Amino acid sequence: MYGSTRAKRGLAAAAVVAVTVPLALAGAALAAGPASADGLPPLPGGTKKTKTLVIGIDGLRFDKLQSGDAPNLKALMAGGVTAPSNLYAQPFAPTVSGPGWSSIATGVWPDKHGVHDNSFAGSQYDKYPDFATRLETAQPAASTLVVGAWEPISTKIFSPKVDVRIPTGENDDVAADDTAQYLSTGNPDVAFLHLDAVDDAGHGKGGASPEYAKAVQEADTRVGKVLSALRARPTYAQEDWLIMVTADHGHTDSGGHGGDSPQERQTFVIANGAGLPAGSVRYDVRLVDIAPTVLKHEGVRIDPAWGLDGQPIDEIKPDAFDSLRPILSERVDETGIPAGIKGFTHTTPQGWSIDNSAMPAGGVTEWRGWSFATDEFFTHTESGQAREGNVRSRNVFAVADSDEWDDKAHAAGQFDSTLVSPAYPVEGKTKAELSYVSDYQVDGPQTGDVYVSWDGGAAKLVKSYRTNTNQVERLTLDVPAGAKTAQIRFRYTGTNSRFWAVDQVSLTASGAGNPGGDPLSGTEVITTTVKNSGALTMTVNGGTVTLPSPELTASGDRLVTSGALNTVQVTDLRAADPGWNVSGQVTDFAADGGAGFDGSALGWTPKVVKAGDGQQVTAGQPVAPATDGGVKTARTLGQAVAGHGRGTAVLGADLGLNLPTTTAPGTYSATLTVTAI
Repeated sequence: MYGSTRAKRGLAAAAVVAVTVPLALAGAALAAGPASADGLPPLPGGTKKTKTLVIGIDGLRFDKLQSGDAPNLKALMAGGVTAPSNLYAQPFAPTVSGPGWSSIATGVWPDKHGVHDNSFAGSQYDKYPDFATRLETAQPAASTLVVGAWEPISTKIFSPKVDVRIPTGENDDVAADDTAQYLSTGNPDVAFLHLDAVDDAGHGKGGASPEYAKAVQEADTRVGKVLSALRARPTYAQEDWLIMVTADHGHTDSGGHGGDSPQERQTFVIANGAGLPAGSVRYDVRLVDIAPTVLKHEGVRIDPAWGLDGQPIDEIKPDAFDSLRPILSERVDETGIPAGIKGFTHTTPQGWSIDNSAMPAGGVTEWRGWSFATDEFFTHTESGQAREGNVRSRNVFAVADSDEWDDKAHAAGQFDSTLVSPAYPVEGKTKAELSYVSDYQVDGPQTGDVYVSWDGGAAKLVKSYRTNTNQVERLTLDVPAGAKTAQIRFRYTGTNSRFWAVDQVSLTASGAGNPGGDPLSGTEVITTTVKNSGALTMTVNGGTVTLPSPELTASGDRLVTSGALNTVQVTDLRAADPGWNVSGQVTDFAADGGAGFDGSALGWTPKVVKAGDGQQVTAGQPVAPATDGGVKTARTLGQAVAGHGRGTAVLGADLGLNLPTTTAPGTYSATLTVTAI
């Protein structure tokens, strides 16, 4: 929240009463003031086994959570996913509670939900409602509860469609007690609890004070009380609980927020539940991912027309740029970035390249031509220049920054650099969708242009940027007849202007298949990361399988993990119906800057996901990893017999990877080529 504690409280004094007064409001109950455990408004009984508890701790800095006395919160971290991240700052939006909690509740950033301060002027909750309201709309029988120590949580951000909303007049004890009471004696399907005392301590004494540390400890105790009530439910063993914890902003050491310092921008997401790897840390999860994660867990289909910025956590997939995190470097010429922060590189991911042939010599090393960077590194360069608004990028992203590059002497000429993608397969297709995050910010002469080159031919312009743009782009391209590959180029020029950040680039080809009899071919990139902790992550064609910590085999000398291949759809419309065979073959796994390992470590168990009427489709034989060449030898994924192949079939495979325990930490990738004949 912004400003002094008193200014932040708003209507708190007027809201404090001795008993709960239920008010009829669009079929929901709104309790005024701090409710008592004996006088809570009735909550409709839920019927779902999938249940969610979201806890918001106002103003909690992630570094103070890590260093503080918080055993209950740290137990949730140890049992699930922890994702630290940085908030936006002005001119995008200030680091205050109105836009922060609105982003958490709605799953979109302030430039969509319209809340830019604590007045809530310009809010667009009608277009971007909170997750509990979306649940009530999709499943009217669901039981929803919101308990907020900060009054606007219950009266502005979460709508009257929520079954029960309780503002507790900034009384965290009442908020925790009421939530625990509902969990003990009621049956909510989704509950949101907001605690405020940590933020009060930050305003009063500062984020580095003993009082702030004590407030963190007390918040943890309240969280523990609520979790104890949840786990003591008679039906707990039969329920599937997702527990998420987050914060809306941080605090300066001396106290206060609303600015752009790293301490004020600190946020995090903790997610604990079935299928979330215990003790894992991610850098690609952000506040807006909470709402869609809750909705997916509760069985609500997320409509793309909603325009959410967030994604369910289990659907967030690392892209090629993210594979660079292990090799990021510290500053070279930059002075505003603290020593020890590793956050940039000019090394490209596999298949990518940077054309700096038109770049003048000199300038700031970190930003000479396209670079790959993290938010922490990028935003430390210079505050107040819109870099903090690059909210739609995740983890490592590509950036061209003529403003920072120009801060050191260089040869004559403007910044002129082109980022070049791998060649994406498009053979036999008629359309291709190019998708990427684009944050293009202008403060002087600059250009941003996107080109496509078919089969290495002349580059053709498909998109130009000349004004500020911050969004996910989806461009539909017509594939020329006979084209086999498409390569994308991002060219940026600028003279001491601002920057262009690009992330999550993908190109997906679609349309008519191959009408003839020539083989069809496509590739899938498979990557795996071996960490010092032993955790592994497998990525398939931009689709990620996040795996639990690997287990040793019985012999104790192998690391094993598993995942799933992206499905392969085969459509055969040939009149002769000669049948078909789909096979796959993987390359050796390569490491960033080190030795890789043999592709025979990968095995698979093919399966037929779907077959059309009249088709006779069979899956290929299972191939054990690290045995008889694995899938490094060409193997059948699936086949259809002659006379019974016409139609559309979908194939898949369970993947297995078997590695020695001596495998060095690092990120490894290989390419799996799938061929249909």
